[in-house]
Amino acid sequence: MRRPAWRGGKAEPVRLLWTGGWDSSFRLLDVVVVQQRPVQPYHVPLRRGFAALEIAAMARIRERLAERFPEAAGLLLDLRLLEPPEREGGVLHERYLALRKLSHPRVPGGQLYWLAATAEAHGLTDLELGLHAERGAPWYDLLRRNVERQDGSFRLSAGCAIPELELFRPFLLPLLDLSKAHMEERARQGGFADLLELSWFCYTPDRRGRPCGLCPPCRGTMAQGLGRRIPAFNRLRSRLVFPVLTLLRKLRARTRAILRSRAAGAAERDP
Repeated sequence: MRRPAWRGGKAEPVRLLWTGGWDSSFRLLDVVVVQQRPVQPYHVPLRRGFAALEIAAMARIRERLAERFPEAAGLLLDLRLLEPPEREGGVLHERYLALRKLSHPRVPGGQLYWLAATAEAHGLTDLELGLHAERGAPWYDLLRRNVERQDGSFRLSAGCAIPELELFRPFLLPLLDLSKAHMEERARQGGFADLLELSWFCYTPDRRGRPCGLCPPCRGTMAQGLGRRIPAFNRLRSRLVFPVLTLLRKLRARTRAILRSRAAGAAERDP
């Protein structure tokens, strides 16, 4: 059953961090098209070279929304840009580093720290974050055990005693139990699957402006069953090249560790 349409600002807008990517775009479209509630989108331009692609994806989605669902388009308010802090540091950064140590090898991305720091800098709370299910990730399992439901969403439990999880304190997490495949099915049911295809996710597109298949968002997209969004050649390249890159990183890390150990040993022998 659909909720009543927003009339004259009677409903409080959903405050959503929108990246132009699959997860946050799904949430935005589900709210304005299916639930018929207003959305106040916020955007944090974390990757300067990547920000233009995100903004372009948002513009495409907004334009198609106006064509397909004119009434829903009226529920999407103007985008508000939030500048992140100039430097990393402080208690939040220490908590992020500690969370990474707890979550090895599938650690949360650095954007988590910057989004939390930006929310803190601007005094914002109850921001919806498009964080989806990450099965097999230690940090996700830890978070999932320390959240409580709130109005159909999730938020960090008031009694959570794990300092590292305070990074999630400013956020509501409406997609915490959903995978990308689940979102795709719900988008089909809601009639806006074609709009969701306009979202963007790749950090380093190829020369033709297509998803590269190698960056973390591309690999995550393939792992979540949406590999069709990446050209076949780039998917093949990922399968062939990424294992080699992973091996080289491991060898580089091992070499650095050996060199540090030798340097420490030499320093002890020759004070």
